[in-house]
Amino acid sequence: MRALLVALLVASTAFFAAGAIAERSHSGEPAAVEAHEGSERETVRGVDVESTPLIVIAVIGGLGLAALVAAPPGRRRPVLLAVGAIALVWAVLDVREVVHQLDESRTGIALLAIGAALLHLAAGAVAARLAVRGPATIPA
Repeated sequence: MRALLVALLVASTAFFAAGAIAERSHSGEPAAVEAHEGSERETVRGVDVESTPLIVIAVIGGLGLAALVAAPPGRRRPVLLAVGAIALVWAVLDVREVVHQLDESRTGIALLAIGAALLHLAAGAVAARLAVRGPATIPA
């Protein structure tokens, strides 16, 4: 089950990255370059969620969670609960992105966001199952 969780976290991160790259290429902006001033950017509570540094941090975070789950500390119930909660928060953000992309008539990018959302939901469910199924430490 832990291997499944790792795979789900890696796959959801890949879908997220593919969606971010697709969105950048759709807007005509290079994937590693910030937009020019005055262009429309999506923000959440004043944070530019489409900024390159934030996207890089999210990808590193997703892969970091996968590595954590694969390591011995990833067997601990609090770690698994935290990973599950993070995955569910990311799923909510993915659903928000689906709505945004559908509003912009970008069906392909919306499908990537749906894939990321489903993978994040599955990761949250698997993490929760691992956390509640046994003692404070889950065997490999």
